[in-house]
Amino acid sequence: MHLVVVESPTKAKTIKKFLGSEYEVLASVGHIRDIPSKKSEIPEKNREKFSSEVIGINIEDGFQPTYVMSKEQKKRVAELKKFVNKAETIYLATDEDREGEAIAWHILQEVGNKIPAKRMVFHEITKQAIAEAIKNTREIDNKLVEAQEARRILDRLVGYQISPILWRTVQKGLSAGRVQSSALKILVDRERMRIGFKSIDYASLKIIANKIDTNNQEIEFRLTELNNKKIATGKNFNGKDGTLINPDKIIHLTSQIAKKLSINLISTKLTILSFSTNNYETKGPIPFTTSSLQQESGRKLRMSTRDTMSAAQELYENGYITYMRTDSVNISSTAINGIRKSISDLYGEKYLSEKPKIYKSKNKNSQEAHEAIRPTGDYPKHPDALSGAVSKSAEKLYKIIWQRTLASQMSNMQATRMKINASASILDDNMEFIAQGSKINFDGFRILYIDDSDKDNDIDDGIDDKNQIFPKINENDILNIASANNYEHTTKSVNRFTEASLVKMLEELSIGRPSTYSSTIQTITSRKYAYKKGTTLIPSFTGIAITQLLEEYFPELVDLDFSARMEDDLDSISTGTINRSPWLSQFYFGDSKTSNNLPLIGLKQRIKNCWDNIDPRAITSMVIGINKTGEEVALRVGQFGPYLQIADTDAKIAVSNEIPPDELTLKKAEDLISTLSVQGKLLGEHPSSGIVELKTGKFGPYIQHTDKELDEPVIKRAGLWPNMIPEELTLKLALELLTYPKEIGVNPQDDVVITAHYGRNGPYIKSGSKSASIDTYEQLEKISIEEALVLLKNKPGSKEIGIDATSKKLLLLKKGRFGPYITDGKINASLPKELIGQDITLEIAVELIDKKKLKDSQKSKK
Repeated sequence: MHLVVVESPTKAKTIKKFLGSEYEVLASVGHIRDIPSKKSEIPEKNREKFSSEVIGINIEDGFQPTYVMSKEQKKRVAELKKFVNKAETIYLATDEDREGEAIAWHILQEVGNKIPAKRMVFHEITKQAIAEAIKNTREIDNKLVEAQEARRILDRLVGYQISPILWRTVQKGLSAGRVQSSALKILVDRERMRIGFKSIDYASLKIIANKIDTNNQEIEFRLTELNNKKIATGKNFNGKDGTLINPDKIIHLTSQIAKKLSINLISTKLTILSFSTNNYETKGPIPFTTSSLQQESGRKLRMSTRDTMSAAQELYENGYITYMRTDSVNISSTAINGIRKSISDLYGEKYLSEKPKIYKSKNKNSQEAHEAIRPTGDYPKHPDALSGAVSKSAEKLYKIIWQRTLASQMSNMQATRMKINASASILDDNMEFIAQGSKINFDGFRILYIDDSDKDNDIDDGIDDKNQIFPKINENDILNIASANNYEHTTKSVNRFTEASLVKMLEELSIGRPSTYSSTIQTITSRKYAYKKGTTLIPSFTGIAITQLLEEYFPELVDLDFSARMEDDLDSISTGTINRSPWLSQFYFGDSKTSNNLPLIGLKQRIKNCWDNIDPRAITSMVIGINKTGEEVALRVGQFGPYLQIADTDAKIAVSNEIPPDELTLKKAEDLISTLSVQGKLLGEHPSSGIVELKTGKFGPYIQHTDKELDEPVIKRAGLWPNMIPEELTLKLALELLTYPKEIGVNPQDDVVITAHYGRNGPYIKSGSKSASIDTYEQLEKISIEEALVLLKNKPGSKEIGIDATSKKLLLLKKGRFGPYITDGKINASLPKELIGQDITLEIAVELIDKKKLKDSQKSKK
């Protein structure tokens, strides 16, 4: 028996189909061991050695890591060993990238070398590819393993050394990472451009002209010059101050000037200066790499990078596409022949390029031995063949992979571009106009695939020329101007990044590797350093604070050029050009000259300088502006989230971490702070001591009893009930709220006190470990000991509201894990916060169920 080990059960199942009964295929389920994340995970005998500075790394011994296994990993290793004892050979068939090579190496370290171990690699999971891989095995590539290990150690040094600084100065639970910090910096820099942007109004002018002898066929022209100066478009204005760039050659066309010209042009003739045509061809797209697949699926399918890679993994492991983590655009000659035959069969010879197209990667670090992402086999399966075999998202992704692969071998699109230049004069104003058009003569690859160019980062310049076909036109022809219209525009700041455009930027800057982009973006969003609004990524105030700290004390980590140079070094480790240990030593201590790409000051010294000099308040503050009294209004990030504050006064208010930073203007900040006049007001003195105030916090307004004479001045806090209006709150009502939890009486069955409470899920009573919900706040105020005992005894699971006249179903009010909800037995509708503890009428219940039905139906249509 021969043992084949892969990473995933799905991959194992697919490969098993292609091998005989003499092969057993098992899954390691990813890594079987890892660098420990806690000191307690390290065996006691090695604990001091591998945790003196950084957990899991022995810095003094050439940055050697130690590895540990979880209980689940130990079980998997035990199972592998059981089969190894029966096997003649072990084939390590993990993925062909650095991560896969490392997994194979770790497996071999744990199961031992009692039997011959062979490394088998393949780009696709097909019968032929697996058979070839079994025949052509190799040894484990230790240089690749070293490169993967170097990245893990480097990330551990950065993350475990800098994160504690973030916990102390910004917020607990934050982290810094080598690639994620650069990606976050890109988002923050884009937001800063938007914050500093000044918009300007400008105008454009278009005319409709016709030639009498062409059946009055109309042509649309756009004004491009006025008195020998180009007409300004959006891109001609300085975004920082709104001034015109190069005013000697460009004119700012205002609405007033454009309107005057429009009126006068109606009685004017247009003279044709030139008419030109230009034939051109557009080549088909290159095959997909990991990065370009993530970008295109984001644009075409609106899939996140995470969902894209998940769907691609599904397709690969089921044998439908080649390996999905690749930066190569190369396709094997056998596959090209099958692709070209498919094009010929489906679209005919004229849609086939004259000769096979061979693509080479521009990325200097790409591995041409790998292949681009394409359908597997000698003849690519049509997308219809996958219907029902994989998930819907995988089906959609396969379709664009299939289309792109075929399009890469199809003939070029052939088209003609046409342009007319014309002029007109009014009194002292000389104007030039342009009309543009084009027509496709042969669609070529576009019959199958249209490449969606990414416009996410483009600035709107106000130009929207009509694509039109012209009648026969000659120089010096005179046209009638039938109409003239002016249009108003406002300059717009550069767009925020989407996942697709961020991936594109990371790749262009050579930061990280395409295989890590999905997890990098996932880390940034899951930890709330940035969030998604629609498809755009917006840095949060927490994310900006992290970036500010890194810029000040660890500038190299957010220097995009430095990040790219580090990637070059890490790739050099994989080829053996650079030795890992001295390189890591230079990065950490700054004590050697292994690479010119690393800074002179090592990470360890940077960390010491940071602890010695850091000013947490400055690092976590963003100045919004200066108010009328000359005081600074700032956004600060504290341990409990962001808040606005006027100078060093008590005028401060918590704000959402998801307010777009470019929308937080001085006026908006002052408006938010002004609500403190209600939510920070003194309600009166407490009968016992101190004062009672109405305040606001992260979760809304609340009552606070304070006595500043005490060591712990805050005595008690109490939230407002959903139906209470903060502006109308009195001292009497506030004192009543502060009495909760309120004692109702003693339970005679066990002599335990019964108390009345209210919380996020409404009012309730409690007696020891027992509790029971109360329907309304009105009941909470008046509940007697007898009523409480009945509730605790019966503890009703639901309350009947009534029969829905339309569905004829009984509607019930129930209590769930996440609070009260209405149900008709099939549809569950959560009770809005403002209705918790209120009387729920049948009308309200029906409305909630109907809204939930509508929401569910809209989801199912997407």
